[in-house]
Amino acid sequence: MFFLFAGLLFSIMSFSQSIQPKMMFNEGLKGYEVDGKWGFVNEQGKVVIKPQFDNIGWFSEGLCAVEINGKWGFINKKGTIVIQPKYGFARAFYNGYSVVVTNDLWGAINKKGEETVPLKFKKRISNFINDTAMAIIDTIGYYINPKGEIIGKVEYPR
Repeated sequence: MFFLFAGLLFSIMSFSQSIQPKMMFNEGLKGYEVDGKWGFVNEQGKVVIKPQFDNIGWFSEGLCAVEINGKWGFINKKGTIVIQPKYGFARAFYNGYSVVVTNDLWGAINKKGEETVPLKFKKRISNFINDTAMAIIDTIGYYINPKGEIIGKVEYPR
């Protein structure tokens, strides 16, 4: 059953990238663009973080992924960089973890910026739900824990 949910999660993640959530309010802030740089305004329209980022995600769990010079890291709601930009891409935090990608290798970090799942997976990793995510190794799906350890194999319905 989890596999079906994880498969659905992969589909939702692909779809969600096309709806531009940075243009919606998340945790009271919404992205806005000026001359190709992104910043944030609050619900009253007041600039909270001036446009300075090449690209942005959306705030989740108090942090937001931002792109600077082709690398992704995270800022807090004051605009302070709390996880240095060093990833090729970073997803929003979900259940305390962000899935990150560099050189086509997938892993996960915690809110301290520690790589809890080493960047070693060659395919997507789902978000963590109850400290479990799905990862693909070669063509086989596995369940992993937040340390990147395999804790089970995905059983496909027949």
